[in-house]
Amino acid sequence: MLLDVGNAFPAEKSAKVLQSVLSGLALSTRDTDVAGWYKQQQVIGIMFTEIAPDLKKSILATILMRVSGSLKDCLTLEQFSQIGITFHLFPEDWKNIALRRTPMSP
Repeated sequence: MLLDVGNAFPAEKSAKVLQSVLSGLALSTRDTDVAGWYKQQQVIGIMFTEIAPDLKKSILATILMRVSGSLKDCLTLEQFSQIGITFHLFPEDWKNIALRRTPMSP
């Protein structure tokens, strides 16, 4: 999941908003999830581990609901509306994916 705060907030408010976002995320993620900067001071990335492939739609809806709820508790409605949230899924079984290599040109 990527949370894009971008340049939506003036510099004097940005640090406070980011701190509120990080506090909200701490309340809505598990110890096994990994969070960090995807783009320094603008986009926060979270990797949610151990998601069952057959339940991913319901799990993603639950994650979005939990994260949104936590952020709404920490931010104003205006601040919350400025944050972009996107999900990116990766296949669980990498062994079944054919890796293709492009030959190098001489």
